[in-house]
Amino acid sequence: MNDKIAAQRNIRLARFLLDEARERVENGENQSSDVVNDIIRQIGNQIVCGNESGRASSKFIKERNQRMTIEAKSILERKGFKEFHKLTMNEHQWPASSIWKYIIKNYINLTPEGLIKKLLEFPVTTLLKEQDTALRKQGKTLGDDPIKRYENLNITVINYFPKDFKNR
Repeated sequence: MNDKIAAQRNIRLARFLLDEARERVENGENQSSDVVNDIIRQIGNQIVCGNESGRASSKFIKERNQRMTIEAKSILERKGFKEFHKLTMNEHQWPASSIWKYIIKNYINLTPEGLIKKLLEFPVTTLLKEQDTALRKQGKTLGDDPIKRYENLNITVINYFPKDFKNR
């Protein structure tokens, strides 16, 4: 991956998000997260999957994501990548819709660089589908706070890429 291209792309995307928030707020337009969710996800995915576009399949991201729950790591090591892929999800600790609310509220004080830095504080995590279901059920009580959402998850960063795991 060309880090310079990726960084420039993320700046363009972040600038677009800030401009879009400004336009919508100042013109009294719909502030839903409609089309911006995919752009927010692409910034986070680009860091994980290592391609400049940020667009990648679930499998491609899982093959490259070193951040996962302890339970997901256990599946990978015990059952191999194929079963790991079947039983896990890529999840944004800070959901895109919550990020958009944050951008709408703070666009005046954010720079593209500051927004990217904030987004990267909460990277994409691979977790079990059951863990994702539990997070969704708790969604209303946990609110938009990414730290509260993950309080009960045991996150680890492995020192290898799942794609390199030998028991695939």
